[in-house]
Amino acid sequence: MRESAPAELAVRVRQGDTVVLETTVARRAEGIITPYFPLVMTFDAPGEFVAELPDHPAVQPVPFLVADRVNIEIPQVGDLLPSAPTPTVDDPKGVTPICTRAVDCAFHEIDLVDALANDKPTVLLISTPGFCQTDICGPVVDLLIVEAGDRTDLNVIHAEVYVDPSDFTTGGFPDLTPAVNATALPFEPAIFVAAADNSIRARLDTTFDRSELRDALSLV
Repeated sequence: MRESAPAELAVRVRQGDTVVLETTVARRAEGIITPYFPLVMTFDAPGEFVAELPDHPAVQPVPFLVADRVNIEIPQVGDLLPSAPTPTVDDPKGVTPICTRAVDCAFHEIDLVDALANDKPTVLLISTPGFCQTDICGPVVDLLIVEAGDRTDLNVIHAEVYVDPSDFTTGGFPDLTPAVNATALPFEPAIFVAAADNSIRARLDTTFDRSELRDALSLV
């Protein structure tokens, strides 16, 4: 299935019996195993919608809700990236470990609070690679290393999800890190790309490949 995924899919979006969008969506798969097809569109108003694949009638349509952005707590494109303390190598701030990747990444050198004050664009990745069991969210830190590991013109920060994931071993649920709380994320991974004025230019959720990450980074 992965190897035979088409280069693009025809997608139709309906509200009731009214078609609001017909388009094709290109496959994304650079640097990852499982291809995906991201549909990006702007809606005129909130409501209930259905996405379907007209060329693949055996695939069940997917219903989804569109909410008014004023009712969404997660920062959106155009909003300011929220400030929150993030652990660094020199100051873990009680987070242990500061990176659950098998080999710690290098994105723990600057606190997000300081990054948002130094007039550079900022890239914030919230993910917990040590607890990802799929090939969808697992590679995101590695993709960021490839695409932004040498970028001295950016603040690049990886923030973990849990303060102390060892709490799981005793039957508890770990506290969430300040970065997760500040962005109100109910999922991970997510990456925020903010310009030097701290306005969010792009946000990628759940999965992304090198090409989509590269497109997001090009906006700053």
